[in-house]
Amino acid sequence: MAKDGRRAYTDAERESALGFYTSVGPSEASRQTGIPSGTIRSWARRAGATDGRREAAAAAVDSARLTWAQRRAEVATAAGEAAAEAVEAIRAAIMAGQHRAASNLSRVFAIAVDKAQLLDGGATGGAR
Repeated sequence: MAKDGRRAYTDAERESALGFYTSVGPSEASRQTGIPSGTIRSWARRAGATDGRREAAAAAVDSARLTWAQRRAEVATAAGEAAAEAVEAIRAAIMAGQHRAASNLSRVFAIAVDKAQLLDGGATGGAR
């Protein structure tokens, strides 16, 4: 015990608690070491240590963004492929004299191109 009645911790106990702090945060570090979380936070503040939770959260957000970017690129590619297939189907419908089918397929084509451009960050046909 310290002279003022508070418990004195060894350097090894502090180091262990700060190690837990950086990986799991103050509450869990306190639970695992038995040292009050306020004490651990105080040591961390003085040592300039940060818990790894912010960095982990930022990494998770970046990962989710990358995943969405990948999915968006895949969907844009699929929409472009659908547009190309629609052109072939439009030609076949016109050759067969199926003008209503060709008109419907033209709408499919226009929507597919519009969405592919939108997903790819390009301009769409909003203003006419």
